[in-house]
Amino acid sequence: MFGGQLQSTVECQTCHYKSVTFETFWDLSLPIPTSSSDLRSSVSRMSKQPCRLHDCLTEYSKEEMLEEPYKCEKCKKPNKATKRITIFRSPEILVLHLKRFSYTMYSRDKIETCVAFPVRNLSIEFMLSDISPFKDDAQSYDLFATSNHMGGLGGGHYIAYTKNIDTEAWYQMNDSKVSPMPGDGPGANLGSSTYVLFYQKQRASKRESID
Repeated sequence: MFGGQLQSTVECQTCHYKSVTFETFWDLSLPIPTSSSDLRSSVSRMSKQPCRLHDCLTEYSKEEMLEEPYKCEKCKKPNKATKRITIFRSPEILVLHLKRFSYTMYSRDKIETCVAFPVRNLSIEFMLSDISPFKDDAQSYDLFATSNHMGGLGGGHYIAYTKNIDTEAWYQMNDSKVSPMPGDGPGANLGSSTYVLFYQKQRASKRESID
């Protein structure tokens, strides 16, 4: 249900030989980009510019230059190389973790960036590997829960937003208190508290009705 498969592709910049490896994942830890208009810039530790969940997914899967020389299997010597991570097989339940906590040798920070996320029709098709045999499968998801962190590193509190799978009504769950939420629940939430998002893959019948 939760397991997917990542594909890591390293390409030698001298002979363009590609080395491909695969790894199982249970969730994706997403960086928060500096801004939605400039994904090429480095990730800001304390950026407060709003962005979209799509921007975080794009930042995660973008091609990057490796800092250390890569020993090419074809050249048999260290060369410059690029690396890109794509999804080879997507899971039924997609768990997305936003990297809101930054730890360095000198500081600890919470990234307060507002991340807008869709409640319905999150597409990850653009992250799918070119060689994936699952390209015809569903790659769109609907949100059914979020975990939210209120406060800072010195002290905080977690609450959850969850959807009733039978009525599709949303609820806020705060310790022992459960309160109904209007409409799409967290759909209007663009705050900085969203920490983990839980998506379920759409069924074929639902995708056909959307099309």
